[in-house]
Amino acid sequence: MNMWQDKWMALLTQIHHADDVLFHFLKQKLTLIAFIIGIILFVLGFFLHNFEMSADVVLAGAMGYWLGFIPAITGGLILTGIRFSLAGFYWAEVPLETLLCVGCMYIAWLGREHRVASIRRKQEIHGFIQTSQEIPWSMVNEVRNSLLAMRLLLFSKKSDSADMNLRLVQDELTRLDNLFHDLNEKKESYR
Repeated sequence: MNMWQDKWMALLTQIHHADDVLFHFLKQKLTLIAFIIGIILFVLGFFLHNFEMSADVVLAGAMGYWLGFIPAITGGLILTGIRFSLAGFYWAEVPLETLLCVGCMYIAWLGREHRVASIRRKQEIHGFIQTSQEIPWSMVNEVRNSLLAMRLLLFSKKSDSADMNLRLVQDELTRLDNLFHDLNEKKESYR
């Protein structure tokens, strides 16, 4: 009896592991899957001479990108309702319309994801440019020159002026500290 329980538990463990692998793959490839579904629905609309279907796919993606997921889904449901009320309700079209609604949901989600990624990319680029513009080049050059001067003073071969060199290095470090303190105050005043 114990042997069967061990085999059953091993089988369940393998199934759970296979589930984890499958869902990890699907999470990584979700945008690709949504894109493929959108292309299939778009092309299927042309082959079936159902141009409203192709237009719904494009409209769902555009609305998802520009307005968001919820307005895209709401608009899609309203369009489906209008189409059924004008053309009449046929039970034979329910599976195709259900497939279209689910596909448009994926496409609306894909449009929203592209919008979020575009905004995030712009923010990262703007943040990098803004950060690089906060520190003036004159200050960068001053820091570079000060570090070079301190290196020369600390590692000079003249041992008789070591105390004077150390005092000059301390003064230069104080000057650098004041530069960064002033920069920090300017940064705080902009906020």
